[in-house]
Amino acid sequence: MEDLVWADVKRFVTNPGEVLERVRGQLQDEGDTEDLSTRLEGLEKRLAAIQDEKDKYIRLYAQGHIAETT
Repeated sequence: MEDLVWADVKRFVTNPGEVLERVRGQLQDEGDTEDLSTRLEGLEKRLAAIQDEKDKYIRLYAQGHIAETT
């Protein structure tokens, strides 16, 4: 096990580019996740607003204030 660790350390010291590229890729993926989280939050808010509006129309219909049109 120790030999594997030292081999990895030597490989990193002599050629850090591969590891750095993997780290950059992971950081970029995390940024993409944040963008997706922001979009999801916005979509959830819009969906909640639409649900509220639908509930309002259902209440109005149930109270007889509006009628179903055919």
